[in-house]
Amino acid sequence: MSICKIIHHGKQHEFNDLETAQAFLDQLPSPRGDLEVVGGPLLFRLMNEIGAPMHNWKEINQAICSEWDALFHNAHNESDLLKGAEKRDSLLQTFKIVMDIAETVIQPVDLDRVRAARDRQYKTFIFQESMVGESICVETLYTVTLREIDAGRMLHYHSCRKIAVDAIAASHLTRNELLINRNEKEQPLLIQNNTLGKKIRSWFSKN
Repeated sequence: MSICKIIHHGKQHEFNDLETAQAFLDQLPSPRGDLEVVGGPLLFRLMNEIGAPMHNWKEINQAICSEWDALFHNAHNESDLLKGAEKRDSLLQTFKIVMDIAETVIQPVDLDRVRAARDRQYKTFIFQESMVGESICVETLYTVTLREIDAGRMLHYHSCRKIAVDAIAASHLTRNELLINRNEKEQPLLIQNNTLGKKIRSWFSKN
C-alpha cells in the first residue's frame, strides 16, 4: 500500500516510501507545473509546496515540532530512543536548513527577535533529547552537543556545549544511574511537554 501519491500534470504516481517520492520530486524540471502531493506526513507536504520554505517556514517549524514531540511520546525505553536517533538528526538538520533560509526573507527589524527565538527552540530540542525522567543526563548532553558540532549545526562555543563540557568534568550521575533512579521513582523515560508547540509559536510572535 502506497503512503504517498504525487499527481503531476494529471498523471498519478504512487510511492511506498518518502525517499523515493522525494527523489521523484527532485528530478522534476523547474517550474514543476501542475503538481499535487497527496498523503505522507505534513512536514513532507509542506517542504514540497511551491515557494517552500520561504513562504511557509512557520508552518514547517510547527510540523518539525510535532514530529519531534511524537518521537518522544512514543519512546518508552532506551531501545525506542535509539531507533529514533536518525529521525531526530534529520529533523534537526531540516530545522537548520529551514531557519537559515527564513532568516534571509525576514524583515531586518524582526531578525534579532527571530534569531533569539530560534536559539531558544534549538536549546529546547537539545535539552529535551538529553533528559532522563526529570533530569538532564550530562553524558547524553555531552554526546548530543558533540554530534551537533560534528554535523555543523552547533558552534564549539555554544552555551549548550559549554554546559556539557563543564558538567562532564565535574561529579555527575551516569545515564545508567539516572535510569535506575527513574525506575525507582516510577517516572516516565522522558517528561512530556505538550505545550512545546504553543510556547515556540509565542517565541516567534511579535506580541
